[in-house]
Amino acid sequence: ADASLTKHIQLWNSQTIRNIAGNVSRFADDVEAAIGPVGDEATTSVTDGEGHKKLRPMIERLDKCVQILLSISTREGRQACHADTLVAAVLLDDDCAVTKFERACKLEVDAQMKPTFAADPTSRVFALVADPGEQREELIKASFDKLATGFAALTTV
Repeated sequence: ADASLTKHIQLWNSQTIRNIAGNVSRFADDVEAAIGPVGDEATTSVTDGEGHKKLRPMIERLDKCVQILLSISTREGRQACHADTLVAAVLLDDDCAVTKFERACKLEVDAQMKPTFAADPTSRVFALVADPGEQREELIKASFDKLATGFAALTTV
């Protein structure tokens, strides 16, 4: 792998860990705001259904943060945020190794504001879609190969 790209990814991972740690450290305050403060046994608030409804999205965000941290740690600080680099890979994709994963889709989100990628053959919005496992690995490899080729071209200029 390109040394400068690897260093950039590692720096991005380090900063991501720091940013997420700050968000996680505020979780206790968010919980207190949702269900009330901790007191002695006589004054500690008891969470009702509404409190749990407020907690659920907070806990889902916390879980997402933990999953990102776990992914970064599993990959030893080499987890790549691949959204922007995928755009670059598509622009460098002369042989359709990446663009074969393009799917026309509706521009909409679900209740948690996550994109749905629902197929829409009339749409001018495209997403790169790959199933988990072998297909996703193929997309990742193809896109990183395009980026490596692009970086190599820059160093020979």
